[in-house]
Amino acid sequence: MILGVRPEQLTDPASANRDQPDLQTIAAKIEIVEPTGPDTLATVMLNGVKAVARCHPQGAGLPGQQVQLVLDPMRTLLFDPASENRIA
Repeated sequence: MILGVRPEQLTDPASANRDQPDLQTIAAKIEIVEPTGPDTLATVMLNGVKAVARCHPQGAGLPGQQVQLVLDPMRTLLFDPASENRIA
């Protein structure tokens, strides 16, 4: 299975929607930080895979820094690795 996560579903703890009961905290290493105005996109490494998190500018971290990010698993998608079709 391939786990699909949109950048807005992976964020810094201060920006996370704390009304969601199943939030998961994930450690990640910042690779690239891209300010976009009200948000900052942080390219991170998760288990050797690049992912993008949408963070508050003050919560994005710096390149090379290890940070904690928050993920809402109910907002992720699953894909078949062979066909790359969405499963759920």
